[in-house]
Amino acid sequence: MQHLVTHTAGFGYWIWDADIDHYEQVTGIANVMPGTIDAFQAPMTSDPGTRFGCGINIDWLGQVIEAVSAGSRLTVMSSSTSPGRSAWRTLRRG
Repeated sequence: MQHLVTHTAGFGYWIWDADIDHYEQVTGIANVMPGTIDAFQAPMTSDPGTRFGCGINIDWLGQVIEAVSAGSRLTVMSSSTSPGRSAWRTLRRG
């Protein structure tokens, strides 16, 4: 999770990475803008921990939070009794 939070997980955004842009054009797979799960099919642009890069790191982190909290990100962020609260505390502790 540290790599996801610090943008060193190896993911990129089409805006700053020509390879990701080309991948999306060739495959027809959408980026994160439509809000579909398809965006998670994008390949990594580097090995985790080897370089900083703005990308779908935070989108992946949202998926992790949803999985551990058994709820949506909106529920996790808005409910003081949500199991996700412990996930947020864990993230803050590092």
